[in-house]
Amino acid sequence: MQRLLDIEAQIIQPHQERVETINISQGKEIKEISIDTLTNNDIRQRLMNLLKEYIDVFGWSYHDMSGLDPKIVEHILPLKEEFRPIKQKLRRVKLEWSHKIKEEVQKQIDVAFLIVPHYPEWLANIVPCSIVGDLVLKKLLPSQKDRIGKWMPNCEGPYMVKRDFSRGALILTNMDGKELIHLINANVVKKYYA
Repeated sequence: MQRLLDIEAQIIQPHQERVETINISQGKEIKEISIDTLTNNDIRQRLMNLLKEYIDVFGWSYHDMSGLDPKIVEHILPLKEEFRPIKQKLRRVKLEWSHKIKEEVQKQIDVAFLIVPHYPEWLANIVPCSIVGDLVLKKLLPSQKDRIGKWMPNCEGPYMVKRDFSRGALILTNMDGKELIHLINANVVKKYYA
């Protein structure tokens, strides 16, 4: 019975990695590697000598990885432009963790490993810009009772822009060169492509 319990105890035990952390740098910087403790001493010594010989090949910090193409590790959030971005509530973190996180993020920002995008809070309404001499169509008002039905025209014209004011008012002329009586708002005209 004891023998069965010993076998079961050996089977159920969790797998523990037996690794040894070794600093292979000569100076003050810490350049640590992990080597399995079960490897042969000869293989371990040859591996450490090889790593010390080619120590400049490896990227030990973010400054060493500045030449990487960002498309390899870049992740872009697919945001829809018509929705306003929402700022998440900050999560509470222990004070000592907070300082370490800020230092680590600042290191990544300094070497351009992280880029913080600045999305606009709002977008201005699109304002149609008319240039003097453009041909435009004037939209018909929906209050005209004799023009009911989907087969009736929505616009009339073409008209030519004679003068453009800063607040969006236009002076239009018909194709004969005769000016319209009233100023027209730029929102009720659309460009005419002949």
